[in-house]
Amino acid sequence: MFVGGIPRGHRSASLRSGSRPPRASKKARRTRGRKVMATTMAHQGLMASLALDLAIQGVGWLVSSTLKTEKLFDLLGTGSFLALSVQGTQFAAAKKNPKAKLLAGMVGTWAVRLGTFLVARVFRTGGDSRFDDAKKNPLKFLVYWSMQGVWVFVTALPLLLVQTQGVKSGWTFTDALGECTSDRDVSQNWHATLYR
Repeated sequence: MFVGGIPRGHRSASLRSGSRPPRASKKARRTRGRKVMATTMAHQGLMASLALDLAIQGVGWLVSSTLKTEKLFDLLGTGSFLALSVQGTQFAAAKKNPKAKLLAGMVGTWAVRLGTFLVARVFRTGGDSRFDDAKKNPLKFLVYWSMQGVWVFVTALPLLLVQTQGVKSGWTFTDALGECTSDRDVSQNWHATLYR
Protein backbone atom coordinates (compact mmCIF):
# COMPACT_ATOMS: atom_id res chain seq x y z
CA MET A 1 0.00 0.00 0.00
CA PHE A 2 1.23 3.49 -0.86
CA VAL A 3 1.17 6.30 1.66
CA GLY A 4 2.08 9.76 0.43
CA GLY A 5 3.55 8.37 -2.81
CA ILE A 6 6.04 6.11 -1.00
CA PRO A 7 5.49 2.39 -0.43
CA ARG A 8 4.66 1.84 3.25
CA GLY A 9 7.60 -0.50 3.94
CA HIS A 10 10.17 1.84 2.33
CA ARG A 11 9.59 4.98 4.33
CA SER A 12 12.60 6.34 6.15
CA ALA A 13 12.62 6.63 9.91
CA SER A 14 12.32 10.43 9.75
CA LEU A 15 9.23 10.19 7.57
CA ARG A 16 7.71 7.50 9.82
CA SER A 17 8.08 9.68 12.85
CA GLY A 18 6.22 12.48 11.10
CA SER A 19 9.16 14.90 10.82
CA ARG A 20 9.85 16.73 7.59
CA PRO A 21 12.93 16.14 5.44
CA PRO A 22 15.64 18.78 5.89
CA ARG A 23 15.19 21.98 3.86
CA ALA A 24 17.75 23.15 1.37
CA SER A 25 20.03 25.93 2.51
CA LYS A 26 19.16 29.54 1.76
CA LYS A 27 22.01 29.69 -0.76
CA ALA A 28 20.73 26.59 -2.59
CA ARG A 29 17.17 27.97 -2.67
CA ARG A 30 18.44 31.33 -3.91
CA THR A 31 20.53 29.67 -6.65
CA ARG A 32 17.59 27.51 -7.73
CA GLY A 33 15.38 30.62 -7.82
CA ARG A 34 17.87 32.45 -10.04
CA LYS A 35 18.04 29.52 -12.46
CA VAL A 36 14.26 29.38 -12.69
CA MET A 37 14.11 33.15 -13.21
CA ALA A 38 16.82 33.04 -15.91
CA THR A 39 15.01 30.22 -17.70
CA THR A 40 11.74 32.14 -17.54
CA MET A 41 13.40 35.28 -18.89
CA ALA A 42 15.00 33.27 -21.72
CA HIS A 43 11.60 31.82 -22.67
CA GLN A 44 10.04 35.28 -22.54
CA GLY A 45 12.84 36.62 -24.75
CA LEU A 46 12.31 33.88 -27.32
CA MET A 47 8.55 34.41 -27.29
CA ALA A 48 9.02 38.18 -27.70
CA SER A 49 11.32 37.53 -30.67
CA LEU A 50 8.83 35.14 -32.24
CA ALA A 51 6.00 37.65 -31.71
CA LEU A 52 8.05 40.45 -33.31
CA ASP A 53 8.93 38.25 -36.28
CA LEU A 54 5.35 37.15 -36.88
CA ALA A 55 4.08 40.72 -36.45
CA ILE A 56 6.47 41.96 -39.14
CA GLN A 57 5.39 39.16 -41.46
CA GLY A 58 1.70 39.79 -40.73
CA VAL A 59 1.94 43.50 -41.51
CA GLY A 60 3.98 42.72 -44.62
CA TRP A 61 1.36 40.22 -45.79
CA LEU A 62 -1.48 42.66 -45.14
CA VAL A 63 0.15 45.48 -47.13
CA SER A 64 1.42 43.21 -49.91
CA SER A 65 -1.88 41.38 -50.23
CA THR A 66 -3.77 44.65 -50.43
CA LEU A 67 -1.38 46.09 -53.05
CA LYS A 68 -0.94 42.71 -54.81
CA THR A 69 2.84 43.06 -54.85
CA GLU A 70 5.73 40.85 -53.80
CA LYS A 71 8.31 43.63 -53.65
CA LEU A 72 8.14 43.87 -49.85
CA PHE A 73 8.74 40.15 -49.26
CA ASP A 74 12.54 40.08 -49.35
CA LEU A 75 12.82 43.55 -47.83
CA LEU A 76 10.79 42.54 -44.76
CA GLY A 77 12.59 39.19 -44.53
CA THR A 78 15.82 41.12 -44.17
CA GLY A 79 14.15 43.58 -41.82
CA SER A 80 13.01 40.68 -39.63
CA PHE A 81 16.57 39.39 -39.24
CA LEU A 82 17.79 42.87 -38.37
CA ALA A 83 14.93 43.47 -35.93
CA LEU A 84 15.52 40.16 -34.13
CA SER A 85 19.26 40.85 -33.93
CA VAL A 86 18.72 44.32 -32.49
CA GLN A 87 15.99 43.16 -30.10
CA GLY A 88 18.25 40.35 -28.89
CA THR A 89 21.07 42.75 -28.12
CA GLN A 90 18.76 44.37 -25.59
CA PHE A 91 18.76 41.09 -23.68
CA ALA A 92 22.53 40.65 -24.17
CA ALA A 93 23.28 44.24 -23.15
CA ALA A 94 21.62 43.64 -19.81
CA LYS A 95 23.79 40.58 -19.29
CA LYS A 96 26.97 42.21 -20.69
CA ASN A 97 27.53 39.38 -23.15
CA PRO A 98 30.01 40.55 -25.81
CA LYS A 99 29.77 37.28 -27.73
CA ALA A 100 26.05 37.82 -28.29
CA LYS A 101 26.69 41.35 -29.55
CA LEU A 102 29.35 40.12 -31.95
CA LEU A 103 27.05 37.38 -33.26
CA ALA A 104 24.25 39.94 -33.70
CA GLY A 105 26.61 42.07 -35.77
CA MET A 106 27.54 39.08 -37.91
CA VAL A 107 23.89 38.13 -38.47
CA GLY A 108 23.08 41.76 -39.26
CA THR A 109 25.91 41.95 -41.80
CA TRP A 110 24.75 38.72 -43.43
CA ALA A 111 21.13 39.92 -43.53
CA VAL A 112 22.05 43.25 -45.14
CA ARG A 113 24.22 41.52 -47.72
CA LEU A 114 21.57 38.93 -48.65
CA GLY A 115 18.73 41.43 -48.47
CA THR A 116 20.54 43.93 -50.68
CA PHE A 117 21.03 41.28 -53.34
CA LEU A 118 17.44 39.97 -53.20
CA VAL A 119 15.73 43.36 -53.09
CA ALA A 120 17.92 44.74 -55.90
CA ARG A 121 17.10 41.67 -58.02
CA VAL A 122 13.34 42.09 -57.49
CA PHE A 123 13.42 45.77 -58.43
CA ARG A 124 15.79 45.16 -61.37
CA THR A 125 13.63 42.39 -62.88
CA GLY A 126 10.33 44.05 -61.97
CA GLY A 127 9.07 41.23 -59.77
CA ASP A 128 9.49 37.66 -58.65
CA SER A 129 7.80 34.96 -60.71
CA ARG A 130 7.45 32.67 -57.66
CA PHE A 131 4.63 34.89 -56.43
CA ASP A 132 2.63 35.37 -59.66
CA ASP A 133 -0.18 33.03 -58.59
CA ALA A 134 0.13 33.55 -54.84
CA LYS A 135 -0.26 37.33 -54.78
CA LYS A 136 -3.69 36.98 -56.40
CA ASN A 137 -4.90 34.67 -53.60
CA PRO A 138 -4.51 36.27 -50.13
CA LEU A 139 -4.65 32.96 -48.22
CA LYS A 140 -2.01 31.36 -50.43
CA PHE A 141 0.09 34.51 -50.09
CA LEU A 142 -0.30 34.25 -46.30
CA VAL A 143 1.30 30.79 -46.44
CA TYR A 144 4.38 32.28 -48.13
CA TRP A 145 4.64 35.04 -45.53
CA SER A 146 4.09 32.60 -42.65
CA MET A 147 6.80 30.27 -43.96
CA GLN A 148 9.18 33.22 -44.21
CA GLY A 149 8.41 34.05 -40.58
CA VAL A 150 9.17 30.48 -39.50
CA TRP A 151 12.35 30.43 -41.62
CA VAL A 152 13.60 33.70 -40.12
CA PHE A 153 12.93 32.55 -36.55
CA VAL A 154 14.47 29.10 -36.98
CA THR A 155 17.51 30.49 -38.79
CA ALA A 156 18.01 33.18 -36.12
CA LEU A 157 17.37 30.74 -33.26
CA PRO A 158 21.05 30.02 -32.49
CA LEU A 159 21.68 33.75 -32.16
CA LEU A 160 18.55 34.23 -30.05
CA LEU A 161 19.54 31.38 -27.73
CA VAL A 162 22.97 32.91 -27.14
CA GLN A 163 21.38 36.30 -26.55
CA THR A 164 18.75 35.10 -24.11
CA GLN A 165 20.73 32.51 -22.13
CA GLY A 166 23.00 34.97 -20.39
CA VAL A 167 25.87 32.48 -20.27
CA LYS A 168 29.19 34.29 -20.19
CA SER A 169 31.49 31.96 -22.05
CA GLY A 170 34.79 32.75 -23.60
CA TRP A 171 35.65 32.60 -27.25
CA THR A 172 35.95 28.95 -28.26
CA PHE A 173 37.53 27.10 -31.15
CA THR A 174 34.14 26.52 -32.77
CA ASP A 175 33.39 30.25 -32.51
CA ALA A 176 36.62 31.04 -34.34
CA LEU A 177 35.90 28.37 -36.96
CA GLY A 178 32.44 29.80 -37.57
CA GLU A 179 33.87 33.31 -37.85
CA CYS A 180 36.47 32.20 -40.41
CA THR A 181 33.87 30.33 -42.45
CA SER A 182 31.50 33.28 -42.35
CA ASP A 183 34.22 35.75 -43.40
CA ARG A 184 35.30 33.52 -46.29
CA ASP A 185 31.73 33.10 -47.57
CA VAL A 186 30.94 36.81 -47.27
CA SER A 187 34.10 37.86 -49.09
CA GLN A 188 33.52 35.33 -51.88
CA ASN A 189 29.92 36.44 -52.31
CA TRP A 190 30.86 40.14 -52.39
CA HIS A 191 33.58 39.39 -54.93
CA ALA A 192 31.13 37.46 -57.14
CA THR A 193 28.58 40.26 -56.87
CA LEU A 194 31.07 43.00 -57.76
CA TYR A 195 32.55 41.24 -60.79
CA ARG A 196 29.43 40.06 -62.65
